[in-house]
Amino acid sequence: MNGDANGYIKAGNSDISSWLNCIFEANLIDEEVANLLRSNRGSLLSIEIRDLKIPKKWATERPELAATLTNDLRNGLKGGLVYKDLKSFRKVMQAMFGFVDKWYEGNLIVSGVENEAKLQDLLCSHFRSRKIRVTEGSSVGGGRLDLYVDNSIVVELKFVGSKTAEPTSAAPYAGAQGRRYAIALQSQIVLSVTAVRIAKGGNPPQRCDMIEIRRSATHDGNRTEIRFTLPFGADLPSRQTPEK
Repeated sequence: MNGDANGYIKAGNSDISSWLNCIFEANLIDEEVANLLRSNRGSLLSIEIRDLKIPKKWATERPELAATLTNDLRNGLKGGLVYKDLKSFRKVMQAMFGFVDKWYEGNLIVSGVENEAKLQDLLCSHFRSRKIRVTEGSSVGGGRLDLYVDNSIVVELKFVGSKTAEPTSAAPYAGAQGRRYAIALQSQIVLSVTAVRIAKGGNPPQRCDMIEIRRSATHDGNRTEIRFTLPFGADLPSRQTPEK
């Protein structure tokens, strides 16, 4: 906190509203500090639709997506998130939607990645291009996690090279594995990202169907998994045939 702001606080004002807005508007503290100083600074915040940062094109393609995801997140995060983690959640979700869009709009929907390490490299580069902090391969909880993003969210990565008819069913235990690290780090959100080869000749599934909220443990009342599936192995557009 700025020294001038600290002095103002100690000047004898008993009503927090009398000085908090003043020092915030004077740019002596940022929004995060202001929220911590307010009377509800210890409270948990419920996730709202606007926090998901769903792109307009996704919302147009699947109008009910935002409400469905928000409801599922609230069921998994019954206590909500502290303000710092909610800020991280917004940034990371916006980045993930962007990553899925790049996957679908480029060559990756056809060629995919060679392995899990390559998927990790791509995702790390994407986060860092958006100025989001990423820690790779930290040892915690008796193991080594894949990614820890913005000091808030655990990311568990999986690669499934065998052809799969139902890509969202692949690597079903990714969330439970990520949860082990989340417990150690006191993280409430596990982001599982799985690259899956789809069956030969299969049409790529709609991107809106590739995000899902899951409960990694039924007894864990304030922790949840957000699953992003990245299908690959689709035919080139020029070779696409009508569905039978």
